[in-house]
Amino acid sequence: MMCSYSVGSMNIFLIQEKLMLLGTKTYNCWRAVVRSIISLPFNASTILALTMLLQLAAFQAQAQAQVQSDHTMTISAMDSATTQVPEAVIKEAYRRLKLPLNVIKLPPARSLKMSNAGQFDAELARVKVDHTIYPNLIQVPVAIDLIDATVFSKSVEFEVDGWDSLKPYRIGIRRGVKFTQRGTQGMNVIVGNENEQLLKMLDRNRVDIVVLNKHNALTAIEQLNLINIRMLQPSVHYLEVFHYLHKKNQHLLPALTHELQQMEQSGEIEAIMKRIRSSKVP
Repeated sequence: MMCSYSVGSMNIFLIQEKLMLLGTKTYNCWRAVVRSIISLPFNASTILALTMLLQLAAFQAQAQAQVQSDHTMTISAMDSATTQVPEAVIKEAYRRLKLPLNVIKLPPARSLKMSNAGQFDAELARVKVDHTIYPNLIQVPVAIDLIDATVFSKSVEFEVDGWDSLKPYRIGIRRGVKFTQRGTQGMNVIVGNENEQLLKMLDRNRVDIVVLNKHNALTAIEQLNLINIRMLQPSVHYLEVFHYLHKKNQHLLPALTHELQQMEQSGEIEAIMKRIRSSKVP
């Protein structure tokens, strides 16, 4: 006869949920021990052993959770307006886990390098990390933002239908943005270092179109007062953005994934996107 999954006030499923927050290795270890006990004949000794084990597991989960809550997570982020939505989402997720958070803004390449080296606890937000270059960063598999790659024009008008529809034009793209480099490969491309630089080139008819992150471009257009530039539809490309933990914090992956999934399912991530972006659209 198998032992019941509830012993007194202790419930295996509740303990299991707590142990999952400690990481896969710890959870699998405890699960193996519990399974070995409940496979024994049902008697008072089995119940006592299981009760003591579950109490010990609960204590470990609570103790480690307290240690985690006392640690301020310091994460790096690109020094860019593109991080506003991910930062708001991640701050809310860490708040739910009762983990203090400190965000440091750095140039993009330096941020990734230092996060991978373990000088930070995590990388705030990236589209995709090359694990052959940054093997120590672990993706939290819930999208925390969506990059909306959009075409802007001053003098030409056409319906955007994928990257190939851009071929007839002189195209301005930003240096270092990999997805625009790949999408416009072999086309007539002019590269700029900043969004503002590219939009000024467009306003002066030095390029026919530019491809930029929609919301960053709209903010720059408003700041530069470029009244003749318009946005073409639909967007040319969409990219999901993810949070990355350094491997030393892998124990946080199950809990952080759970909180972000809850935020995604409740519509809170989308609500944060709309709130921040609606305040920036000219």
